[in-house]
Amino acid sequence: MATTASVSFRPFQLLHPGIRSMSPPHRRSSRSRRERGLRRGLWLLLVLAVAGTGALLWLRSEAGGIWLAERGVQSAREHNAAVFEEAVLQGLADCGVPSDSVVLHPGNPALIEVGATGDLRSLNLAVTTRVEARGGCVQWGERWEKDGSSVLELRLGGRGYLTHRLIATRGPGAHALKPPPPPAGLLAIVVDDWGHNLNRTARALLDLPVPITVAILPERPRSLRVLNEARRAGKEAILHMPMQPVEGSSPGPGPLALTVDMSDEEIRRTVERALDGLPEVVGMNNHMGSEFTRHRHQMDVVMEILAQRGLFFLDSLTTPRSKGWEAAHSRGVPTLRNDLFLDLDVDDPVEIRRRLDHLIEKARRRGRAVGIGHLTAATAQVLQEVLPALDPTDVRCVFLSELVRLSPAD
Repeated sequence: MATTASVSFRPFQLLHPGIRSMSPPHRRSSRSRRERGLRRGLWLLLVLAVAGTGALLWLRSEAGGIWLAERGVQSAREHNAAVFEEAVLQGLADCGVPSDSVVLHPGNPALIEVGATGDLRSLNLAVTTRVEARGGCVQWGERWEKDGSSVLELRLGGRGYLTHRLIATRGPGAHALKPPPPPAGLLAIVVDDWGHNLNRTARALLDLPVPITVAILPERPRSLRVLNEARRAGKEAILHMPMQPVEGSSPGPGPLALTVDMSDEEIRRTVERALDGLPEVVGMNNHMGSEFTRHRHQMDVVMEILAQRGLFFLDSLTTPRSKGWEAAHSRGVPTLRNDLFLDLDVDDPVEIRRRLDHLIEKARRRGRAVGIGHLTAATAQVLQEVLPALDPTDVRCVFLSELVRLSPAD
């Protein structure tokens, strides 16, 4: 019987061996869509990051400050008031008005009296031009005659709020406006972040022959020792209370920090524990806190404790949206605001000196100023060079508590 031979064979190869087989079309299109979606997502994140950074920088700019002030942010309005006042003084200088013919009266609104010798219309134009260039506006103006003198009154500020009244007098009444030599401006310098050590920089600051206020972090390795050394050196001490910053801040506030998710009782216990650990401090300011200080209710709880203990509060103003000043005033707690950080994000003695000079000029011009520095070698160097050389009849260094006592309620 004939046998049938078995024949083995391999399937016919459709492609040349050197050519790789391709994925089915539906797989290729699915992968392409995922890749496109990923690229779009990355681009969107990049755009959002750039936009967010730009928005933050804009809010910190002069234009951003104008925008915040128009929406009722009190700290922005105060900043703009200083900007507009500077613009008014520049406008008066443009008209040749000597500085000894200008009298500044603090208030809300502040009053600027001017003894003018030139044309009041030119003065009006110069001041208006300068103020509008800085984002402000003249809301109202009027001229009249009184006792043989011409009088111009301008009311100026931002859109929706008033910061200054200017009264310029030309004629016999103008001479009465020349003021006597002004009293010395008062300058309070606060140095933050004490408590970690007592190194050479700390010793140099404690040895300064002028008043400074040291802000001590609670429950740090040297907190209580710093307090005792500050007393022996004749310096003033306050509690530098850690508070929650906005998300993403680095480094964080550290131990014993107040956070917005704490209950009222947790906030009370934390603040009282911090104060009990640093007996005889005379007040408090906030360490970080750009998130916590924005919350009015939580700040109210803090102020209740300060009111019970007879302590004052310095709002470090780590955010223009801080509710610290409002909460303090509502509880009758004496309070001040920080005018300027001397060394925020900078460790250059030249830049720190420039900022300190600006703060000194503000104390000279407005009668008082508060500045905050940090426990760094560069800041200590500048304070050692500048503060002892100040003429106390011009600008006098004082403890923060003295400025609180002498300052009228805002």
